[in-house]
Amino acid sequence: LEAERKSIIEQRVPPLNVSGMSIEQLKAKAKELHDLLFRIEGENYDLGQRFKRQSYDMQELAERARQMNKGRERSWGWPMVVMYSQYERVKDPRSFKERRTVFAGENYVEEFQRIAPKHQIVMTDEGFQVVSGGDGDSGSHAAPAEVAAAE
Repeated sequence: LEAERKSIIEQRVPPLNVSGMSIEQLKAKAKELHDLLFRIEGENYDLGQRFKRQSYDMQELAERARQMNKGRERSWGWPMVVMYSQYERVKDPRSFKERRTVFAGENYVEEFQRIAPKHQIVMTDEGFQVVSGGDGDSGSHAAPAEVAAAE
């Protein structure tokens, strides 16, 4: 493992040749290497902090999921829906009309006078026809355009 590491480093990083460099060139090279090391350490620190934060977030989400599932009694199937009271299982034998009379009377029903419609629309082979009159017994069939023009 250590031998592989050294061989990879030798391939990626060329050997540093400092022979024949002046003092100014050595100082510039030292500053360049220092800046490179500073940048790499900064990126390493940032990645470490990001990893810690993401690990914490994953733990928090797992804990939230556990808390959400904790309160469930049954994890299988859909929840039961109460269709009727357990104390009133006797079916009402009365018909709809008989049960409707329970709600009849002045307290429950307010009756309104029915207004007869002025026109009736009938569908025929020719299309829709407008029949004048509320009951439709007049027998006069007029086209919709004629009825609109008459009004």
